[in-house]
Amino acid sequence: MKLTITKQFQTFLKSIGIEFENILKKAKIPNKLWQEEISLNTLEYYNMLIELDKEVPESAVRMLSDIDNISMFMPPFFAALSSLNGKEAI
Repeated sequence: MKLTITKQFQTFLKSIGIEFENILKKAKIPNKLWQEEISLNTLEYYNMLIELDKEVPESAVRMLSDIDNISMFMPPFFAALSSLNGKEAI
C-alpha cells in the first residue's frame, strides 16, 4: 500500500503538537518522509494508525470534525467528512 503523507498534513499535525516522525518511529516504520509516498504493508499501516490514535488527543479529533475549523483543504479529510459514518471515513 502506498501512503502519501503531504507536507500540509505534517504541518497540520505539528499545529496540534504531533511530530509525524515520532509516529513512524514508534510504529517501527523507516522515516522516508523525504519521498512523495511511503510504501507500507498492512501491519505497518495498522501500527501507524495505532500510534497515531495514541497521540492525537480527543479534543483534536473533535476539532477535526467541526467543519468551521478547517483552514486548509486536504482531500483525505474532505472525503472523510463526506462519508456516511466513521467506518466509511477510515
